[in-house]
Amino acid sequence: MLVAVIVTALVLFGAWVYRFRSSVPQTSNSVNSIEESDSSTTTETSRIDLSFYHEIFQFSADFPEPLYAEYDSSIESIAFSSPPSSPTKFNTAQIFIRHFEANDFQTLSTVNILSRESTKVGTHEAVRYEIEKKAEVANFANQPIWRNQKHEVIDIRYAPSDRTSFFVIARNPAFEKTEFDAFIASLQFHNDRNSLRSPLDRASERVSKKTFGTKVSPNDSPVSPERFSGYHTGWDFEIFPDELNHDVTVTAFCGGKVRLKESASGYGGLLVQECNIDSAPMTVVYGHLKLSSIAVKVGAYRAPGDEIGLLGDANSAETDGERKHLHFGLRKGTTVNNKGYVGTQAELSAWLDPKDYLE
Repeated sequence: MLVAVIVTALVLFGAWVYRFRSSVPQTSNSVNSIEESDSSTTTETSRIDLSFYHEIFQFSADFPEPLYAEYDSSIESIAFSSPPSSPTKFNTAQIFIRHFEANDFQTLSTVNILSRESTKVGTHEAVRYEIEKKAEVANFANQPIWRNQKHEVIDIRYAPSDRTSFFVIARNPAFEKTEFDAFIASLQFHNDRNSLRSPLDRASERVSKKTFGTKVSPNDSPVSPERFSGYHTGWDFEIFPDELNHDVTVTAFCGGKVRLKESASGYGGLLVQECNIDSAPMTVVYGHLKLSSIAVKVGAYRAPGDEIGLLGDANSAETDGERKHLHFGLRKGTTVNNKGYVGTQAELSAWLDPKDYLE
């Protein structure tokens, strides 16, 4: 009995350590190592997408390593800490991030503002503050101890719309300002073009038999046999010869929620995602997928580069009898429309040329 209790305790402890260590994921972006020539020490950073913790944090950044992350749903916050000697919540946080929604930047009555500077982070409006909690105010709950002392904060506006997300990013005074500034400079928000990812590996090397606006008919098409007619609304990414009988992973082009997942005529497996790029809403069509490989549910958020699923097999129900390839389409607005072809150029104007976003 005692042995069983000890084994159970060890398993639970191991699971806690794994969860804690694995809570800082690395995305498909590169990991950079920076070595100082006059020192044997190495400062490493990892590109981490914060939507991993919760979809409200729609951005990625380069974080110093090693770091632990703790998400607190009660105040919509994430604390990034150096490895603690004990799991004391937030006490070693170097960077502390909170989310709120508002029409404009907020001024809290609980703090003294020692300095204020309007600035920008990329294209996003931001305000840098130096603040200190007022002496008569109780310590902030569920936040690092240093948040009650004098410290630096930057508030960043996600979008120019009236009601939008704001991210409050605070620096532990013990954390090097140069590293914090490098972290801020590395931010990529999911509504920025520089966050976009190609839906297939080596996309620029792939042949496209049908580009955006290609007009086809059963008697005139770069593909034979052809059963469709009209102007092509997307961009077809062909496979490489060695991918015909191997899995080909399709990844999210942008950050946004899944609007539709189904088997559709002309496509086989189909997924539609809604995104917002440069303050313009759009829907993204991923066609000819192996439907059973799409684990994500309708309504779930996918970050740029997250896996969507696999390409369907050639000449099967997974592609509705088509060759193995990806149909990739972008449509203006939020209305779901999965047409692969339209009859007129006027109808085509509702769609966007993917090439303009992938180059």
